[in-house]
Amino acid sequence: MNKYPIWLFVVFALLVFDVSEVQTQVTKNVIVEHFTNSRCPICASRNPGFYTNLRQKPEIICISIHPSAPYTTCPLSQANRTHNDARTNYYGIYGATPRLVVNGEVISAGRNYGDPTLFDPYAGMSPIEIKVTQFTNGDRDLTSRVVISRVSDQAPHGEVLLFAGLVEDTVYINGGNGEPEHYNVLRRSLYSPQGMEITLPQTVGDSIVFEKTETAPGIWNYDRMKTVAILQSKNNRATIQSYISSSEKSNQSTTSVRNASARELLRVYPNPAKDVIVLEGMYPGEYKYDIMAINGQRILSGETLKGNRIEIIGMREGLYLIRVYNQQHIYSSKIWVSK
Repeated sequence: MNKYPIWLFVVFALLVFDVSEVQTQVTKNVIVEHFTNSRCPICASRNPGFYTNLRQKPEIICISIHPSAPYTTCPLSQANRTHNDARTNYYGIYGATPRLVVNGEVISAGRNYGDPTLFDPYAGMSPIEIKVTQFTNGDRDLTSRVVISRVSDQAPHGEVLLFAGLVEDTVYINGGNGEPEHYNVLRRSLYSPQGMEITLPQTVGDSIVFEKTETAPGIWNYDRMKTVAILQSKNNRATIQSYISSSEKSNQSTTSVRNASARELLRVYPNPAKDVIVLEGMYPGEYKYDIMAINGQRILSGETLKGNRIEIIGMREGLYLIRVYNQQHIYSSKIWVSK
């Protein structure tokens, strides 16, 4: 009679498979590009309902873009007419405001922008994750780091478009239509306003990093600056993933941050585990974590990994994938839970 339990042989057999066989996706952020004008009276009448709608859904990302038509004297448009107009022309909607584009889809001008169901069709999942961090680099310099990671082998693959820009979270100016405040105002595109062609990471766990440093003019409120990133399909402009940073800025030198270019091995014990697992092998820092079943179902996750311990009380017996990650590192391993 074999003295080893059958589950132990199952563990050894399953652990030979590569971690990338377990597929999972992350929530696709919903982003609204709000094309408006500070001299437009129609904007002044329609925007309040739209803003009320946004306040009811704080998870929605929104940036505002100020084209030069139909009012060329809008001060927010004049501050950077080239980038504002180029982004408007990308969607073919130059000439009238207000207009909305949600996850790359142009919304009908006749739609009620205050409709609470406006954003519902755009909820979904994505095989790509984006994180954006800002760093100080001089008195008025601002470095934006965009990290794009593949978390699932599902499409898309190949070339896509990356739009990134600097936005000011609140601009207090009355351009003539009576609106005193303007939110997440696009100040500058970091790359092409119509998107820079990039190639997505091909392997689950791999990441690519883009950095750009800009000097903020005195007219900008440096403490209110954020960085937005939108990843879109080249074929139909559909959004694959998006992200907007906070206005906080790290003083960490960009040369001291390790490039997250590949998966790293995470040490987990005890293995098999019962109620608690301990993690080792990570660089110091704050991390999020996911524990997933072999079929890709997310079983447990956390926005903050406190210390190096995770309670797994209540998890069923079986083999799981553990993924621990932040903007610079991605770690993964497998664990057998035994009850």
